[in-house]
Amino acid sequence: MKMFEYIFGIFSFTLLLSCGPDYQTSTFWISGFKTECAAGAGEKRCLLINKNTNPGKGSWEYFYSDIDGLEFKSGALQQIKVKVIPRENVPADASSLKYELIEFVDEQEDPRVALNDIWVAVNIDGKPVESDTNRPRLELNLTQMKIYGFDGCNNYNGPVQNLSLEDISFGNLLSTRKMCVDQMETADAFQKALSRSSHFVREGLTLSLQSSTGAELLEFRKVD
Repeated sequence: MKMFEYIFGIFSFTLLLSCGPDYQTSTFWISGFKTECAAGAGEKRCLLINKNTNPGKGSWEYFYSDIDGLEFKSGALQQIKVKVIPRENVPADASSLKYELIEFVDEQEDPRVALNDIWVAVNIDGKPVESDTNRPRLELNLTQMKIYGFDGCNNYNGPVQNLSLEDISFGNLLSTRKMCVDQMETADAFQKALSRSSHFVREGLTLSLQSSTGAELLEFRKVD
């Protein structure tokens, strides 16, 4: 009788394991904006996600899949818990995992969304920009993760290389090649300051780009 009870117990335990959930769970933050990304044979707008418990830490990466049950909220960082379910017989350009929302864990403002605007420079390396007609401008486009603008002489554009909740940096800038006798010093100083930018601080209508040591490189005001 004891042997039967032992065998029955092993069988019941094995059956319980085999009937366990066929999915895992994952908790991560989603960005308050979507950005263009290459997905399969085309392009779409993807979320950025951060798996660190603190959204100000860790790295942000593209999330190419959809999340069933998620209502995207522009401007908000949302920490969510999801089911991660393996899929079978999926096309080569589709995700092998399916995601389903379990719950919202936390929510806070995404400070990066307010950067998505046009800003005019008022100070470069602590020196006021004197010209009113040829002030350098910066346009941040989070959908494309690019910047566009005018350095006081030439138009420029380039990629946003890194963007966390406090840090920002840019890739190589491309610009037109006009020579402006009265504005070249301002244009050169502006582009050098942009290339050295490492952090950002926004307060109301003012945006400050800072070096890795916290020194202010550029101060902007929002264009109405």
